[in-house]
Amino acid sequence: MLRMRRQLCAGLAVACVLALTVVSEAQAQRRVSGGGYALFVPHGTVSMEMPDGSTIERSASQGHTVADDPNNPLQLVSFDCNGLYITPAGGSAPTWASGHCDGVDRDGHAYTLWWRGDANGGEWGFIAGTGKFADVKGGGTYTPAAAWPDGKTVTRWEGNWTMK
Repeated sequence: MLRMRRQLCAGLAVACVLALTVVSEAQAQRRVSGGGYALFVPHGTVSMEMPDGSTIERSASQGHTVADDPNNPLQLVSFDCNGLYITPAGGSAPTWASGHCDGVDRDGHAYTLWWRGDANGGEWGFIAGTGKFADVKGGGTYTPAAAWPDGKTVTRWEGNWTMK
């Protein structure tokens, strides 16, 4: 009887440890969703006309995000972005673009994300991060919201991801 109790206690102890491990892993990652605006200020662009008449533009910009929810982890993140835009011969807007951005929040936590799309918007996704962005996974979509003659732009972003 004593032996059965010990085995039962040992089994319960193992079950508790496993349950705590599952709870800890679940608590380590949280689901986040939301949207907001990203404001871009260009700080360097190089345009090249290709032999077929298309144009390739390499552009760098800086800016920050403003989330709809002030508690969103992407609220007031400062970022730097680089992109490649391709406009076909005779075209007035890019038909394909892609690039990456790195962001740093006010607490010093950083992430990198990719993006791709065209003049109508596109999609984005996290690549990696540090601190609360460590093991970040997910992404979303973006659409143009405003543009000025001096090159400044604003995009509307939406997304879902998991993070610490």
